[in-house]
Amino acid sequence: MICKYCGQFIEDDKRFCTNCGAPAAAPASAPVQPQQPAPFPQQPVFRPYPQPMPVKKKGVSKTKTVFFWASKFTVVLAIMMFMLPFIKFSLNSGGIIAALSKPLEMTGRELVFGLDDTDDNAGNDLNSPLILISAVAAVVALVLPRGGEWLSGISAAMMYLFYKSADESYTFNGKKISEYNGAIKISFEPAFYACIGVLLLATVLAAVDHYKRKQMFISEQTYGY
Repeated sequence: MICKYCGQFIEDDKRFCTNCGAPAAAPASAPVQPQQPAPFPQQPVFRPYPQPMPVKKKGVSKTKTVFFWASKFTVVLAIMMFMLPFIKFSLNSGGIIAALSKPLEMTGRELVFGLDDTDDNAGNDLNSPLILISAVAAVVALVLPRGGEWLSGISAAMMYLFYKSADESYTFNGKKISEYNGAIKISFEPAFYACIGVLLLATVLAAVDHYKRKQMFISEQTYGY
């Protein structure tokens, strides 16, 4: 190296200049570069699938299906059938059924209220509590947003009970119809059977709607749509 004071050459192993005695300058060392940490290999980002929300065991969707509207339509049809003849009272003379002096037919409305719609001598004593319950259940099934499968089913069941117990429900001259040994007959009109069938159809449609809306509710709670 060269002495910075006198300019003479100084050997590398000498600490002082042999010419002027000045201390030899330490060789400039290269700047130390900070050591960079070795980069870690990039790991793939793990994104788990969204966890489903806890689902309530009970509940149905508020979205109405086509089965809901079909059920309501059939209940309306059944209620309209209450204006048609449901039963007819006849006399049986010698094994031959003869009409009364004036045919005694009872519509569903007459059986509910005991009112005479067609001037056929139907009185308040010929109304039926079972048909009344059936009519009320059908009307409530029509207006409820859900649960119609139970009420339309109850309505059909009440009509069936009336069918099985009509001979015991009505009395003439203090005697039940069943006690006349066939002298008085009760016949059920086609509209009565059709009304039961329509109510059963409404029950099935409402049950399918309930099942569909329950599945929709589970999807809405699980995935949010």
